[in-house]
Amino acid sequence: MSARVRGGDRSAASSGGLLDVMPDSRVLLLAFVWVLMTFPLYWLGTHPALNIAGLFLMGLGVGNLGPLSVSSGMQVAGPAANRASARFGMIASLSVISTVQVFGGLSDAFGMQSAYTLLMVLAVAAIALASRAGRFRGAPA
Repeated sequence: MSARVRGGDRSAASSGGLLDVMPDSRVLLLAFVWVLMTFPLYWLGTHPALNIAGLFLMGLGVGNLGPLSVSSGMQVAGPAANRASARFGMIASLSVISTVQVFGGLSDAFGMQSAYTLLMVLAVAAIALASRAGRFRGAPA
């Protein structure tokens, strides 16, 4: 997991260059797509070095998801930004607690492969939501 955290740190530190040349909704969408594309390297890698590289590469996308999601949500919220900020603060904690329980329960009941399949479904759903979020603001997705 430290490889994913290091990838996330690198990504968050270097994403400013991307934000200078394209809208944040597009960078958010690219981050989701990047996570979806690099996940199989982590999950299907047959050697530990491939798994670690996959975690690092996934971290490059994951490192942008939180900040860009909050930024996009605050822009969409407009005059309700204070309420949106409070909800984003609460959602981060709830998602950390709930995803561990959900994926752990699914892994126990159906096996690890099924639990990670849900991760792929959630990533596709997040890509669909992120592409629609740009349309609400009038920004190209």
